[in-house]
Amino acid sequence: MAKQAKLTLLIDLADKLSGKLGKLEGKLTKFQEKVQGKLNKIADRFSKKLGISTENLKKGLMVGVAAGFAALSTIAYKGVDAAARFDSAFLPIRNLNLDKSKGELDAYRSKIRDATYEVGTNLTDSTNAIYDLQSATGLYGDDAIEIFKKVGKYSIATGANINDSMNSTTKAMKAFGLQVNDIDKLLESNAKTVQVGITTFDELAKVQTEYAGAASSAGQGIDQANKVFAMFTSVAKNSDVGANMAKTFFQGLGQQADKFEEVLKVNVFDKNGSMRNADAILKDISGKFKNMSDKEITEAINKIGGPEGLRGALDKVKTGADDMIATFNAFDSSQFNLDDALKNAQGDFTKMKKLFSDRLEVLMSKIGDIIIPYLLKLFETLNPALDWLNRNMNWVIPLFGVLAGAIGIATAAIWTMNLALWANPVGLVIAAIVLLIGIVVSAINHFDDWGAAVLALMGPFGYLISIIKNLYDHWESIKKAFTDGGILAGLKRIGQVLLDAMLKPVQQLLEILSNIPGLGNLAGKGAKMIDKMRWNLGTHEPLKINIPDLPGQKTKEKSEGLYGAGKGTGGFNTQDNKKPVTNAVNKVTGASTSAKSINIKIDALHKGDNNLRGEGGRKLSMKEYEAMFEEMMMRIIRNAELS
Repeated sequence: MAKQAKLTLLIDLADKLSGKLGKLEGKLTKFQEKVQGKLNKIADRFSKKLGISTENLKKGLMVGVAAGFAALSTIAYKGVDAAARFDSAFLPIRNLNLDKSKGELDAYRSKIRDATYEVGTNLTDSTNAIYDLQSATGLYGDDAIEIFKKVGKYSIATGANINDSMNSTTKAMKAFGLQVNDIDKLLESNAKTVQVGITTFDELAKVQTEYAGAASSAGQGIDQANKVFAMFTSVAKNSDVGANMAKTFFQGLGQQADKFEEVLKVNVFDKNGSMRNADAILKDISGKFKNMSDKEITEAINKIGGPEGLRGALDKVKTGADDMIATFNAFDSSQFNLDDALKNAQGDFTKMKKLFSDRLEVLMSKIGDIIIPYLLKLFETLNPALDWLNRNMNWVIPLFGVLAGAIGIATAAIWTMNLALWANPVGLVIAAIVLLIGIVVSAINHFDDWGAAVLALMGPFGYLISIIKNLYDHWESIKKAFTDGGILAGLKRIGQVLLDAMLKPVQQLLEILSNIPGLGNLAGKGAKMIDKMRWNLGTHEPLKINIPDLPGQKTKEKSEGLYGAGKGTGGFNTQDNKKPVTNAVNKVTGASTSAKSINIKIDALHKGDNNLRGEGGRKLSMKEYEAMFEEMMMRIIRNAELS
């Protein structure tokens, strides 16, 4: 009876000390009920106005919240992806400008993005185009962005690829010595070429680089180069062949200049020694051919000779001089206005759809820029976990292999069950439910031995049961944490118990694997490592295997409290409900086998009319009074223990 009295005294003491926690819980409950009542009233008002039931309104709101959360998640994912691709495209520009500060480059990055949104081109392609522009011409900053805007608008209006258009622009700028102010003339000349020649804007952007250099070497401007190319598109197989013929024409024109003067009396160079315009030379040759027979023309062409392009131009003059001259005249008289072309493009559904999509990507990249810094901090936080995995891969990999095998077995079992259910669903469903209940009950009864591992193999449902069981087993320690340390300590203890619910199944699996030859030592070390982690959490149980200490690890003795409670468990061990009360009492008495009969009489710990005061006559606070009350009870029990 004396032993039971001690136990009763301790339990009463714990109940009294948990009074504050009960009051706090009551206040929180009242607050929750008050807020819930207000929300219900608001929901009732809205439901009446909308003409639907409150329950349907709540369901609709839940669906709306779920849809909103899904939309925000999608936006965040798309934003991060767009920002990451933009960063990847801008990285070569950073490397190209190592002499500039990070702040200046970040500002340049923002300008590129804003210009891309203004024009309506793809962000990644536009960034690559600006890199190509600087790489080819050395232009950077506002000049580069100005050229990009012009080429970008030209690309949208004509449908030409932005990167091909920029590539041909940069080559033409270098070949013909063009400046920023000359870009409009270049783009207008290209548009005229497509108007009078048999080619497209996209094809011209790809092949113009083929003949631009040769034309410049022959002293020709961009208009002369494009005129000759447009002429060749009427006789060449395709734009590629036409560009190659234009290239060899310009190369042969200077090489065979003396032959032209000797055979046809046509001057290739003017009085100042500069090469005349190509279209003027071809028109003069056309005038000479008009007064010659076919035989004389053929002999003249053979005498002049030269590369394929030059001979092809002379053949064109021989057979289609009027068509050639008409092409030149049409080129000179045609008009092209970029703004008008853009207006026409804006009336095209496909182009407007692409423009909207490209601008949306620009906005997504701005959202991603907000999220990425937080993700970087997360990665910095997770890096130590990767380091830990890297150091412990010698036992982590086999563990994953075993878990994968277990999952494979479970999957096969589920497929077998599915087939059986398909054959005879009703009876087997009942049998499966009974079997499942039996497995769960058995796992709970043997939770500390192997049950946690079995529940973990069941997936989220099994882990939920494990969490509930763990919370039940450690409930006393959770209450004690709330009582002694307040809300933060209690929440911390709950977190420790939840983490233990994840670690315990893994430890049990490793303990089972330690019995397999070849895996015993490795699995045992892993179990011991997890066991050490659970020591620190205060949720430890003795290992079921005898494994040597890990290198540098010393065996830890479980610290005992005054009444035999393990460190951090917060009182009596309630994990095994089958043990009699006398086992707990034996911990209080030091497991003594001698019978004792001790009577404790307490008149009153506190008289209702007493004024309790501390040092300096100060009144005691409620917390100080509870601490004094607890100390008095401890003294009584210690004196009884030592009597």
